[in-house]
Order: sequence, then C-alpha cells, then structure tokens
Amino acid sequence: MKLYAIAEQYRGAMLALSEMDPEELSAAERQQLMTDTLGDIAEQFREKALNIGALIANTQLEEAALKTMQDRITQRRKAAERKATWLTDYLHTHMAHLGFDDLKNEQIRLKIKKTPPKVIVENADLIPDAYKETQVEVLIRKSLIAEDLKNGRPVPGTHLEAGTRLDIR
Repeated sequence: MKLYAIAEQYRGAMLALSEMDPEELSAAERQQLMTDTLGDIAEQFREKALNIGALIANTQLEEAALKTMQDRITQRRKAAERKATWLTDYLHTHMAHLGFDDLKNEQIRLKIKKTPPKVIVENADLIPDAYKETQVEVLIRKSLIAEDLKNGRPVPGTHLEAGTRLDIR
C-alpha cells in the first residue's frame, strides 16, 4: 500500500473513532479498539516510512558516488583541455618561428591564420568616460538581517521564517 493511502486510512480511522457514540462501548473497549485499529495502521505507516527512508539514504549515497565520478571526469576533461591548449601553443610557436604557415597531409591540415584585432587595455584610468559604463550591484547581507531580527530589531521588508526538514541518518 502507498504511504499516502496508509496516511488517509489512519486519518479516516481517527475520524471514525472520534465520531463514535461514547455510550456504545465502555472506556476500556474504546481504548482497545483505538489501540488495535490505529496500532495496525500506525505500524504499516512506520514500516513504509522506514523503507522510504532507507531508499532515500541509498539514493543519497548514489548521488554522492555520481558526484565523485562527475568531479573525476571534470578533472580529466580540464586536464585534456589544458594539454590541448599547451600543445596548440607549443606547435603554433614553433611553426611560426620556423616559418611554416601551412602544413598538411591526408589526415590533417595545420595553418597559421590571422585573428581579428582585439583591444588591449593598458591603463583603464586614461580611457575617456565615453567608453566606460558604471555598474552597481546591490548585495543583501542576509546574515546581518537575521542577526538583527533574532535580537528583536525589526528590519523593514523582512521576517524570519523557520521550516522543518527530514533528517535521515
């Protein structure tokens, strides 16, 4: 049975028991009925919740393993990029130095080409204002706001909000 169905069954049983006429059964019989009815449903819920918790824990372990693998692959990719860049620069330097602008065979062609000109900024202070743009970035320091709110100092436009989380160990 699904967890939501067990929870619905539990709520339904609670409602049914609360709507019972108190004079139908003695207090001991009512208590026994509640213990039997709710106990079985609660045990089903407990078992299902623990199984789902175990599944979550296993999924988190899988996630951690995949992240580790991803980090290793990222490191290998970056190493390959650095190696390709270094080899490209190495080959370019020596081809240019020796005057080989165009080399080819059946598999590959190596050609030194001119690139479009790029602007090199030597001293930003000397550049006229017409070529500058001012950017303003506002950062909200939430840790300071939280500290003030916790200490009873209100901060307009803010409030503290606490939630809950499921801890799985």
